[in-house]
Parts: sequence; structure tokens; C-alpha cells
Amino acid sequence: MSEAADRLLAPDDPLPVRVLRPEGRSDFVLTADHAGRAIPKRLGMLGLPEDELARHIAWDIGIAGVTERLSEALGAAAVREIFQPYHARIEQLLESRSASGRRTLLIAMHSFTPVFKSVARKVDIGVLYNRDARLPYIMLDLLRHEGDLNVGDNQPYAVGDLSDYTVPVHGEQRGLPHVEIEIRQDLIADAAGQAAWAARLARLLSEADARLRESGI
Repeated sequence: MSEAADRLLAPDDPLPVRVLRPEGRSDFVLTADHAGRAIPKRLGMLGLPEDELARHIAWDIGIAGVTERLSEALGAAAVREIFQPYHARIEQLLESRSASGRRTLLIAMHSFTPVFKSVARKVDIGVLYNRDARLPYIMLDLLRHEGDLNVGDNQPYAVGDLSDYTVPVHGEQRGLPHVEIEIRQDLIADAAGQAAWAARLARLLSEADARLRESGI
């Protein structure tokens, strides 16, 4: 079999990784593991109807728009798309920052469905973490003091070595301050919601960064 025939991605498929502001001067690096729903042409529609591919099974609805706006607001690098080239690009970016002595805070961006197994989720935003709670605890405090949010502490999901990759590999193994953010999808379903959440998170993450600096991190 030829090398071309053995490849999953065709030349006219979208690029497997998208990087925004790779030279951004911010301390923050944003990731969006499930930002897109493009399927390689060789796989067709995976046997699924279009309406199924518009659901959460295909992507994290709304998180691409939030991450792009947040990247702009913070002047931060952001990486998104297909697994192996995606994580290789994150590693390359983090290695480059480390080699140049740059401080890095890793923010993993996700969204979650408003309803799960016919039960409405009351959480507006979740702060997820595992072994390292330095940045998550600060974000939990800041979000709770907003006064208008139902904030989840490792809700609606929890981070673990078997269920996750970005946090344990790129965050914990490198010793970087990090946090995974989950936003309920109905809050970021349109451009207005995405812009509002990007602005709020840009403000809160900047405050969290200041607190970390005060503590010597």
C-alpha cells in the first residue's frame, strides 16, 4: 500500500491542528481538545446522520468561539484539533516556552451538555483538576465570588489518568499550573454568549495569575 493510500487525512482535508498566536506574549496557553467536528473525507459521515454530528458526541459546542476570543483577550497561544498532531504541537509549544524560560499556565477549555440522561445540569461552569489544585482553587474562589454562577468543583466531570490526557500529560507531568474549564453549552451557543464568557474568563484568569505571582508561583 502506498504512503498516500495509508494516510487518514487527504490533502483537501482541514489541517489536523490549528494554532492561534503561537508567539503570544501571555503566560497562558489555551487548549481546546474538542473544538471542531470536521471528519476526514476517507471516513465519510461515520455512518451517522447530520443531526447527530451537530450534537455533543461530535464536539464541544461553543468552545471554539470562547477559546478564540479568550486567546485574543489574553494575547495567549491556543491549540486545537486532531489527537496525535494536536498533542505533538502542544508538546512542541510547551517545550519551546520552557527552553526560553517562559512562565506557562495551561488552561484546557471544554464544554458540556445542559442535559444528561434526561436530567438538567444546574452547574454553569466546572473547574476540573486532579493532583495539582494551585490554580483550580483560586479559580473556584473567583468564580464563586462572581455571585451569579453555579460553580462545579470537579463537576460535571472529574479529571483522571485514564479518562484524560491534556491535564495529566501536559499539565501534571510538566509541573505547570493548570486548570480544566467546562462551560455549559447553552451559555455559549451563540457569539454573544461566547464573547461574554471569554471576557469574564480573561478577567478572572488574569486575577488568578496575579494571585499565583503573589504566592511565588
